[in-house]
Amino acid sequence: MGKTSSPTVLYPVTLFLCESYPVGDLQVYVYQLESQDQQRFEGFLVTLGDRFTENVWGHGNTPLEALQDAEETWRRIAGEYENPFSLALRRREEQDDWRWS
Repeated sequence: MGKTSSPTVLYPVTLFLCESYPVGDLQVYVYQLESQDQQRFEGFLVTLGDRFTENVWGHGNTPLEALQDAEETWRRIAGEYENPFSLALRRREEQDDWRWS
């Protein structure tokens, strides 16, 4: 029989969904990470997903940095296709303008 192995967890973290932006049939999610051990790790991840899958596209120390990182990653990989993270950033700005006006 084939040998199987189990994954090693190096840094257990908890993810908290803190922002989401609909982009067509997809959704941009911003998660806050918080470590569960002495290795204090905190930050934010940005994913793009549909009802079945979700992939990480960016990370940063703030939600804005993570979205900007995802936007740049999309530019490098997908190039000329419409950038869902640019749309999410615009929606985020519109929400911030609305909240403070």
